[in-house]
Amino acid sequence: FFRLTRVRVVFGKPFELPKDRRLSTELVEQCTERIMKEIAVLLPEKYRGVYAGLAASQPKEQPESIGLT
Repeated sequence: FFRLTRVRVVFGKPFELPKDRRLSTELVEQCTERIMKEIAVLLPEKYRGVYAGLAASQPKEQPESIGLT
């Protein structure tokens, strides 16, 4: 049967992407970069990959965490 597994969900401060600009390739690239940086900040350093240096320059905020079982 199924085993119960502990799951940890971490989420950071909400952020918004620009809504009032016309969609372009450049805007999509900028938004993608922003999203990836925001995710990288939430990850342990060893899992940040190419975003390790970029995330290090971000201000450190304490992400919220909830545990689910």
